[in-house]
Amino acid sequence: MIYFLLFLGTLIEGELALTLVCYVFLKGDYNLWLALWAGSMGAFLGDSLSYVAGQHFGEPTKNRFPKIGRSISWFFHTLGRFPFLLILVLRFQIMMRTMAYFSLGRYEPNRNRTLFYLFISSWIWCAGILYILDIFIPVITMLYETITVG
Repeated sequence: MIYFLLFLGTLIEGELALTLVCYVFLKGDYNLWLALWAGSMGAFLGDSLSYVAGQHFGEPTKNRFPKIGRSISWFFHTLGRFPFLLILVLRFQIMMRTMAYFSLGRYEPNRNRTLFYLFISSWIWCAGILYILDIFIPVITMLYETITVG
């Protein structure tokens, strides 16, 4: 059940979902590999849906908001020479990821390559966040327990 909730939590923005799962891992016996799989697949599906929606609805959105469209166009034409690096940097943007991949769908025509990069970046993101949380959550819970007891 916790893995399904993690999958759902990472569809849009998943840092909070991964934090909650790491906290649950400290309290019980759960499989970290299943959490990595569920988190990265949820992130990949959410990013892919944003990217495909951008391919279909990006042009009307650009026409409706031309000033934003020019800024986004400049951004992707400037950094678009390095597509994997661009996708990886956008993957670690908090609270902007969905719109970034929506915009990417408008400017990146190679769907298969982009979906492959989204897949790889979601695994890197999920493993990195879980690793960082695995280091810091025990320290935070220890500090919390010393504050509440003492």
